[in-house]
Amino acid sequence: MLSQSSKVFLRLAGLATVMGLAYGLVTGNRDGVLLYLGLAIVATFAGVAVTVVRENEFVPASAADAPPPKTHPVSWARPVAGGLWPAMGAASVALVLCGFFVGPVAAVAGLVLGAATVVGWMTGISADHTGHHLDLTPLGLPVVGLFTIFGLMFFMSRVLLAVPEHAATITALAVPVVILGAATLLVVRPSLEKRSIIAILAVAGVVLAAGGIGAAGIGPREIHHPEGRAGEPVQIQAKGIAFVEKEIELKAELPAQISFDNQDPVADPHNVAIYADPGFTEGLYIGSAIPGGEQIDYRFEAPPAGEYVFRCDIHPAMQGKVIVIAEGSTGH
Repeated sequence: MLSQSSKVFLRLAGLATVMGLAYGLVTGNRDGVLLYLGLAIVATFAGVAVTVVRENEFVPASAADAPPPKTHPVSWARPVAGGLWPAMGAASVALVLCGFFVGPVAAVAGLVLGAATVVGWMTGISADHTGHHLDLTPLGLPVVGLFTIFGLMFFMSRVLLAVPEHAATITALAVPVVILGAATLLVVRPSLEKRSIIAILAVAGVVLAAGGIGAAGIGPREIHHPEGRAGEPVQIQAKGIAFVEKEIELKAELPAQISFDNQDPVADPHNVAIYADPGFTEGLYIGSAIPGGEQIDYRFEAPPAGEYVFRCDIHPAMQGKVIVIAEGSTGH
């Protein structure tokens, strides 16, 4: 049960989250948003810690000469238990607001989670008034499990994309080890208090969510893809319904560029298409057609070393040969 002290911290965390999102929407300053979210994380941690300790809810010791307590007959009634609906509602609102920063997927997930929260909450309120309790566990567990897995994958992916490559590798290896260790501890020590487990999971979830949102705000790091050394650009001209160049050379398995210039009239469109066989049955690269008087650059990866053919698919009589040579060869 939440104590008065924990409520103060948790309200501060909620206020800091809302103010941070509003600040980001108004100013677009990511540094300010991260400061607000950091305050929310600290306040949430403090609120959860105070809830676990429950400093102001200890029963005072009775004096030795105190009279015996009086007993009164009472009627039994089902106790009103706390639920996770407020937390799920807050999570759905946070996801919808995060949609402004990380994309529509988060907003849609927040709306779905919010709809499930409203249904579950209204069912619980109705049960408190009518006394007819409906077990929503078969419905709630899959929904909560799905969103837990989705949230873990999404926020972890944002973090791994934002941190440096070596740090991402270490994080990707460390997180499964920590999860496995925590699961092993729960199996070995089944006597751990449920309250402590929930508090630890709550803090871990808040930290992961805050880190994922902050990483999404920062954006992914620049990723460099290794590329091979491109071959020299090749010029092909079309004039008089024929290719001026009858033979071209490309470097095998390297980025290739063909600069095609259609010098025929506008009514005579042409393209350059490369085939693996003289029968023109296996296409390797089919370039877009352009009308006369225009130019286009075709970019693609050259095939392995060998001899191929090219033609205009619109005027099949326009043909030529493609010589693909291995890197380091001098060619013809």
